[in-house]
Amino acid sequence: MVHSIHFVREESGIKTEWFGLILLPVVSFAADGTVAVVYFIRYMFRHFFHSPTPPTTLAKGEAIDLSIQFTLFWMPFLVLLGWWTNKPLTLLFDIFEVAILLGSCFLVNYVTADAKTNWAEGVAMVTFYIMIALCAWFYAGQPEIKYLSQCESVAAAIAAVATGNTTGQATD
Repeated sequence: MVHSIHFVREESGIKTEWFGLILLPVVSFAADGTVAVVYFIRYMFRHFFHSPTPPTTLAKGEAIDLSIQFTLFWMPFLVLLGWWTNKPLTLLFDIFEVAILLGSCFLVNYVTADAKTNWAEGVAMVTFYIMIALCAWFYAGQPEIKYLSQCESVAAAIAAVATGNTTGQATD
């Protein structure tokens, strides 16, 4: 699966940051968006033809629970699985990605704190996502992170920098 993702990214000419921050989450959460749209359509039919029974916790229960589940379980599990299968997968993030994570956590916390939403909060969240997409499209990446990701290990990178070796390979 990892090899097919690299092929798609390289053939399309999409930057790694945009591919990882925008395209993969949209594809992976497309089913959740479909569920929300189906519930909305069902609610609208009930509203026009019968008494309305809105799904009260759909957005909060679906989106936030799946995001927390992915962060707390699947990311560490996939890192360990990558180590076990000798396919390197690290949790090496640059400053831009960490800033996006913190900003989105604060925004989602603000929006869901009172368990009610309105159109302005939705517009703020969509606007933040569009800002992330635009910034990620033009973001060149942090050179230190690219260098560290090419090394076999962090210890090898530190040893290479300490010895003045810029190839990333440790010397004997």
